[in-house]
Amino acid sequence: SHKAVILALNRSPARIAFRAPRRPGGGLPTAPRCHGTAIQGRQNAAMPRVRSLFLSDIHLGTKACQAEHLLAFLREHPADNVFLIGDIIDFWAMKRSLAWSPAHNTVIQKMLRRARHGERIIFIPGNHDEALRAHCGTVFGDIRVEHEWVHETADGKRLLLVHGDEFDQVTRH
Repeated sequence: SHKAVILALNRSPARIAFRAPRRPGGGLPTAPRCHGTAIQGRQNAAMPRVRSLFLSDIHLGTKACQAEHLLAFLREHPADNVFLIGDIIDFWAMKRSLAWSPAHNTVIQKMLRRARHGERIIFIPGNHDEALRAHCGTVFGDIRVEHEWVHETADGKRLLLVHGDEFDQVTRH
């Protein structure tokens, strides 16, 4: 099945947005709703493998990070590709105060485990984890660090993956 699942973790507590691909002939399939750490109606049923996950702005190292919800989502969504598109670790916030929970460790461990087991993991640093841009072109624990990436969709469309902070006048100056 060639699907893409996009996860957006919002700053508001316990809110995960799930967007599924359109059905042939139009309309969106019913997307599972999240309650707590389990996806309603899917607690016992494994989700089908998806082609790609696009994750950004996780902000590990902050109190606002929703690592437990992300872990629940990752348990339910095996993928061929995982694209970590910036601000995965919030070094800016960690300079002021550190809020690193065991769930934050588990997120890192899960990404490393997925990479070891054959999922392609591409990490594109953003402005909050910009220190890692010095390592673009490097592979750490089977996770590739890249400045940008071109992803080809199942139907042949090419998508340029960047965090986007480079185009933001506020963060550039």
